[in-house]
Amino acid sequence: MAGGNPVLRASLAVVRALETEREALSHFALCWGAPLTLTMMPDYPDAYWSFTP
Repeated sequence: MAGGNPVLRASLAVVRALETEREALSHFALCWGAPLTLTMMPDYPDAYWSFTP
């Protein structure tokens, strides 16, 4: 990818949930051809997230 890896900025709860879903993260990397960078945003509400491809 020209702009770097895709980035998911998310609340603590979302990041922790995704960290336990290794299969989902692996599938994402396979489909996008790049790993997903998870960035924890402590000020985000519990279920909030934003994605930058």
